[in-house]
Amino acid sequence: MGVGGTIAGIALSFVSQAVLKQFVPESLPQAIVPIWWPIVLGIALGSALLGAVYPSMIAVRQDPIEALAYE
Repeated sequence: MGVGGTIAGIALSFVSQAVLKQFVPESLPQAIVPIWWPIVLGIALGSALLGAVYPSMIAVRQDPIEALAYE
């Protein structure tokens, strides 16, 4: 999901740049810097990993019988 979100974000930045150039050519220029793409991908993957690992670490500490009692 992190990689897909990053790719979608990059694609949408190109779409928004084209829309701004088409409808508001006098607006501020939108710079798309490809050197930042690996950095953004790393941040997205790190966030996705943290978002998956942290709740699982909490779930590991719970007693299975107690967790199933609430189901």
